[in-house]
Amino acid sequence: MMFRYPGNRLQPYIGIGPGIFIARIKDPSVTQGDNSQSSTKLGLNTLIGVRYFITRHVSAFAEGKYNYVRFNFEENPNFFGFNATYTPINVALGISYHF
Repeated sequence: MMFRYPGNRLQPYIGIGPGIFIARIKDPSVTQGDNSQSSTKLGLNTLIGVRYFITRHVSAFAEGKYNYVRFNFEENPNFFGFNATYTPINVALGISYHF
C-alpha cells in the first residue's frame, strides 16, 4: 500500500506491505544431500521517500527501504536447525521517466 502526497513538483511518499523472502544455506558441514537448505517466508516491506519533478516527464527520487523477516532452517542429522532474523536497510537514489 502506497500513500503519496499529490504535490505538483515535490511528492513525499510512504509504503508498507508484505514481501516474500527466500534464503538459502549452502555448506556441506551444515546441510546434507545437495548441500543446501532453503527457507521461504512472508515478511514486512516498508519504504519512505520523496520524488521531485524536474520536468513534466522526468523526476529525481530518494528513498529508504526496510525489510523484516524471520527464517526457520529445519533440523537434520548434521545440523540442529536455527531461526534467523533478516533486517536490511537500503537507500536508493535515481531518476525516473514518466510517460
